[in-house]
Amino acid sequence: MQDGHERTQIHTSGGVVLTGEGWMSFRPHMAEYQLLTGSSNGSETYLEMLTVGSVNFVKSGSPAERSTARWERSIFDRLLKSPSQYLLGVTSMSGTVRSVVAPAVIGGTATWLVTADTPDGLQELWLRQSDYYLVQYRLTTPNGDVTTSTLDRYNIKPSLTVPSDAEVVDGEITCGFATLTDNSPLIGQRACGLEALGAPYESVDFTSTTKLPASLVPYVVDYAGNETRKNEGVTIESGAAVFRSESSEHEVDLVYRHDLADVIVVADFEQTGAADASMAGISLRCSESQDFGVRGCLAVAVRPDGGFLISEKASADSQWKTVTEGMAKVNAGKNRLVVWADGDQVGAALNGVLLGTFKTSVPDAASPYFFHESLSETTPSQVRLLSLGIYEQDLVTMADLMGP
Repeated sequence: MQDGHERTQIHTSGGVVLTGEGWMSFRPHMAEYQLLTGSSNGSETYLEMLTVGSVNFVKSGSPAERSTARWERSIFDRLLKSPSQYLLGVTSMSGTVRSVVAPAVIGGTATWLVTADTPDGLQELWLRQSDYYLVQYRLTTPNGDVTTSTLDRYNIKPSLTVPSDAEVVDGEITCGFATLTDNSPLIGQRACGLEALGAPYESVDFTSTTKLPASLVPYVVDYAGNETRKNEGVTIESGAAVFRSESSEHEVDLVYRHDLADVIVVADFEQTGAADASMAGISLRCSESQDFGVRGCLAVAVRPDGGFLISEKASADSQWKTVTEGMAKVNAGKNRLVVWADGDQVGAALNGVLLGTFKTSVPDAASPYFFHESLSETTPSQVRLLSLGIYEQDLVTMADLMGP
């Protein structure tokens, strides 16, 4: 199954009733389009949405304003989750499976019904018995909202046109497990276009340990002295791995000992000091040449005031390039930074809000690490790293399960 034409009905406990049609695609693009119309509290309304991966473009409101309305680019969570958010693998039928192969008939078609209890509610999939093509999907949320999509044609090869920047206004893109909670990220969760969070290469809670694991090695990079010193700069104290940087010529790194190209790194940390006094962050694919230079590197750095910088150095012969920079919301205490790389795709999120995604040409598989550096020539700074998780990516999605 590559794609299919769908008809959708939405009934919410808040009085929203919408019906319409569209399409969902598994190959070659993970995407979905729907145009739904109906009523909300007695007024005519519409909902138009295009999902590409996990980024959604949404328009809604009065039908009379549809032609001039701009798309809002966000993770679609304002009204209901799109059916293909699950089918494309965002939650990928995660939960407690009730029944795997209960026979059922949908519109005269013999199907197998698969049901599961999930945090979002009861998910139901009807798969055609002859070839396991998706026939119908239903989500019933705990508060009684029901979304039902029925597919009636397959492999129609729909046209995909992503709105231009002039047609878009950005909403806040929230990012699943990248959102800071009191709990550790859960294996199998997804966020902001990431593959599902896979098994940990390393996961350390520094609030409950007294020493560094053997897989994590601290280094001090002394730019003034043109040297790197091992097993310096990081101590375990007061429930954290404390990084101390003496000046802007003194970077402190905590390096994972094994080379990884495609990886998800999750760091919970606390920054102190003046707003622009220091930076902390995560680097991926950073490899050094024999003359102390950097061959290639990806870096995401955050200041205490929320200023952030995403940069890359593609090769030994290239200069550092700013990919994007800006201001993000930071907490007075704990913050969560997530950085990931998958092939040529790289992204980052801070406290659950997407900082940016981009394509990279940095090729090397090198050790990921958390870093800290003072931004003053004379004033030391420190950062408290509370936990660090380095995860593989779980590449199995519903698209893989649906077959060709």
